[in-house]
Amino acid sequence: MIILFNENCLSMIQNAATWVCDGTFKSAPSGFSQVFIIHFSYHQEFMLLLYVLLPGKSLSDYNRMICEVKSLLLNQFKIKNLICDFEISI
Repeated sequence: MIILFNENCLSMIQNAATWVCDGTFKSAPSGFSQVFIIHFSYHQEFMLLLYVLLPGKSLSDYNRMICEVKSLLLNQFKIKNLICDFEISI
């Protein structure tokens, strides 16, 4: 798993109540099965927070991703709404 994010967003996500996430399999680079993308709301716009390159699409892959993202962002977020397409593992 590889997580790519913009450190400048850390201060902006503290009050971002809405996050939007989605994954795509078609554009995943070799060696990964999915690119997972998270955006957050900031002053009525959505900003890119991070990309996660996932090795698989299992429940354990998603659980690991969530733990890593929480650790990386130091639990500095207050999500009220999480919008994503339907994936059983999420």
